[in-house]
Amino acid sequence: MKKINSLILVIILISMIWIPTSLKADNSTIEIKREEVKDMAITYSPMIKGMELDRINLSQNYNDLKKQMEGLEMLYVQLDEYKRVYNLYDSMSENYQLYLLVASDPTRMAEVPLLLDADDENFPDTNNLSNAEETVLVLEVANPSNMQIPDYMAYTMMVPQFEMMGIMDPNLSKEEEYNRFISPTKIAPAGMQNGMMILGVGIEQASSGIGGGAEALYDAIQMLKGYEQLQEMNKDMATKSLKDIEKRYELGQISELAYKQAINDEKIAILNYETMKRDVDNMIMNLNVMLGKEVTTKLALVDGVKKPVLFGSLDIYIERGLKERGEILSNSYNKSNKENEIKYVEAYLRRSSIEYKRLNNNIIDL
Repeated sequence: MKKINSLILVIILISMIWIPTSLKADNSTIEIKREEVKDMAITYSPMIKGMELDRINLSQNYNDLKKQMEGLEMLYVQLDEYKRVYNLYDSMSENYQLYLLVASDPTRMAEVPLLLDADDENFPDTNNLSNAEETVLVLEVANPSNMQIPDYMAYTMMVPQFEMMGIMDPNLSKEEEYNRFISPTKIAPAGMQNGMMILGVGIEQASSGIGGGAEALYDAIQMLKGYEQLQEMNKDMATKSLKDIEKRYELGQISELAYKQAINDEKIAILNYETMKRDVDNMIMNLNVMLGKEVTTKLALVDGVKKPVLFGSLDIYIERGLKERGEILSNSYNKSNKENEIKYVEAYLRRSSIEYKRLNNNIIDL
């Protein structure tokens, strides 16, 4: 009996941790079926509501981050092309760069022949190029390996986009490329997505625990109600017995010691009954709290104690437990996330880097 009471008290304490108890009184009586209590407890649970709200917020943050990273992802797609045209433009002479500037501007097309006419010094152009410089420029323009107008146009379009992101030179190191592009566009969103999956596991586990706790509390109340009836019968019998013994004591048929023993037996029986009744009342109040009802609502538990079920082989439950156990599911999600992250770290950072060592140790631990 003490073991049963201890188990029930543990269930009550756990339920009280999850659910607030400051509720108003209610004199109505409500019938509750066992099949209803699980969903009712889960629906009401502030803890699960909070976790679901956290998941919604995390999902919104994930979507916001993905939208914010769209521009950066598009920029990253252009990085190699920008690097090519940037380096090609940088390799051109200043005079050829001037030619590209003029030749790509429709409003300055008339200036192009003046850049290439090798004028003599008696009739200088306004471009400040000497005969020799213009002669060299003619050869540069004729060289097909030099930057052409389409590449220059692409270069001028990409320059402000990259400079706006603080990238003045696209010749980034692997580490810079990882920090500027890979970490914010790949690692951070994947981490948030992993967090949502783990939070989902937590919600499922909490729902299972709270729902199962409500059912266990329902069953415990029904069971202890049976003990309460026994204690009431025992109290009534002790009271009746005391009355009989009191009459016999007055007639001198029994000793004073036997009479006092009967008085103690009645007190103990009354105390046992009142204690059991108080325990049942407390458990009903806690069930009310778990179900989101006012704490003193009168409940009529219409189902009997759940009958024991026949168990299958132990292997079935071990296999199911390994699949459904929350920490194992969370561990598998974390491991998958870290393995995905370390692929990027291997591609962009050295194996001797602190990031690689940290991730590798994390994966080993997981």
